[in-house]
Amino acid sequence: AAIVADGMARGEFAPGDPAMVARGVWDATTRFHHPGHAGEWAAESVSQSFDAVWNLLLLGLSAR
Repeated sequence: AAIVADGMARGEFAPGDPAMVARGVWDATTRFHHPGHAGEWAAESVSQSFDAVWNLLLLGLSAR
């Protein structure tokens, strides 16, 4: 939430509730950092999946 709040304060992220946005980022990226999904990380498509989620998040958070 602090990272999101910093981005909002700098005008890099759209304004909103930093805690709610941070929770959304966490939930959207869980399969890429939760050990329960480690078996999926070796799949060839995981990089494409991550890039798709990351780009969606950046576009959604962007204040521009």
